[in-house]
Amino acid sequence: MKIISIKSLNINSLKGTTEINFAELTKESALFAITGPTGSGKSTILDVISCALYGQTARLKNPNDLMSRNCGEAYCEVEFEIRGKRYRSSWTQKRARKKHDGAFQTAKMELVDLEEDKILPLKSREVPKKIEELSGLDFGRFTQSMLLAQGGFDAFLKANEKERSALLEKITGTRIYADISIAIFEKHRGYQQEMDSDQKILESIELLDNSVVQEKQKQLSENIAKKRETDEELKKLTLSLNWLERLTELRRDSKKYEEELREVSKLKEDNTSSFEKLALANRALNVFSAFTSHNQLQHSVEVDKTLAIKSAKELTLLDEETKSKDKEYSLIKKEFEKESTEFEVENKKLKEAREVQTQEKETQANLAKEKTLLKSKESDLTLIRDTLKFIVQEHDDIQKQVESKKSYLLANAKDEKLVSVIGVIAQNIVELNKERESLSDNQSKLEASDSVSLTQETNYTLKKEEVDKLSVIFKEKELAYTDIIQKSLNDFEIEE
Repeated sequence: MKIISIKSLNINSLKGTTEINFAELTKESALFAITGPTGSGKSTILDVISCALYGQTARLKNPNDLMSRNCGEAYCEVEFEIRGKRYRSSWTQKRARKKHDGAFQTAKMELVDLEEDKILPLKSREVPKKIEELSGLDFGRFTQSMLLAQGGFDAFLKANEKERSALLEKITGTRIYADISIAIFEKHRGYQQEMDSDQKILESIELLDNSVVQEKQKQLSENIAKKRETDEELKKLTLSLNWLERLTELRRDSKKYEEELREVSKLKEDNTSSFEKLALANRALNVFSAFTSHNQLQHSVEVDKTLAIKSAKELTLLDEETKSKDKEYSLIKKEFEKESTEFEVENKKLKEAREVQTQEKETQANLAKEKTLLKSKESDLTLIRDTLKFIVQEHDDIQKQVESKKSYLLANAKDEKLVSVIGVIAQNIVELNKERESLSDNQSKLEASDSVSLTQETNYTLKKEEVDKLSVIFKEKELAYTDIIQKSLNDFEIEE
């Protein structure tokens, strides 16, 4: 299988549409690297490939967790080539009404034959099986041979020789060969022990004297001669038995034939002239058939006896070998089941650790965002505080200007004093309205900053108290300023 290109929408940190053409990357070089900081989406590229092909990933139990936050839809698509033929496989997931808080719908998978430009008529659950049929790789073999699990290669390089061997067995699934090797070693050790035992027995055997050996040989020769005689007698008896059995069969056949002959004779008597020649021919044929059958049966009995003896010996050997193989298979099967159970437990723990690691990274990212937002709010609060100080300073300047204008009005003529007081009052009223609007805006910002979070509210309590004190001071000065303006108007009316 050769991966040509991938395409995704809203998958983990790769929010939005992402496309990678591996064919372009490998035009000038057969190798390329995918690099970037933690959380940039390197492992997500591998998740896109495995999810588009098999509808699942090695890192996440539920593929729906691949969808980026605050998104209503997501999809993974991979274009690949197998034996010179191109296909495109895709996985699509949507939330209800494509809203970010809608319930997950049933995921859909699709396989397209790009050579014929048609969608294969497969259900979603049938697509991974078709991929396995085309590539010869199911999800487990695919993740072990083409997509090495995250952290597996780094752990393999840093491990010692013993740990590296164990990791390699987990990655490639070759634990069964180690079990077979152990079983072979144990079997070889058993044979070696048997050989040593036989060697000790041979060493413990005491050699006989020549006279004893000759006597034993003489007895052996006599026993062999007796055995031959016995075998000859056995053959004769067996042959006689066979002849007797055959004779019994022939007698039964003879009786049957005699009955048939009587029937035929009766028929012949009824038709004497027609069956005279036929009776003679039948009699000759029956005798020849019985003789031929007798010879064939004798030969068959001898052949069957030889085959029966040979088959009995072979059957005994096969039974012994079968029992031995069954015992070896039972031992190997028990060890394999034990290792498989341990592997499943360790694999489950590894997946849980990866999930915890992913959640921890997300929590750290959210914490960093909260810290950034807190710094921003502190900057806004500092700006508001400076703005209030500027407003108070400006209010003091305006008050000084009012005092100056009042002295000026007392010193000038009545008409000029009237015009001057009206202009100053109008200007001060405009500036007072501006100050009120500025204070209202600052108070709104302060109220908005108070709703950030409980933690930020605690951090801003002291600064808010300072702003409230400044607001009280400003209101007091505002009242004093209003009294001054009213007093100036009253003085003007009295003088007029």
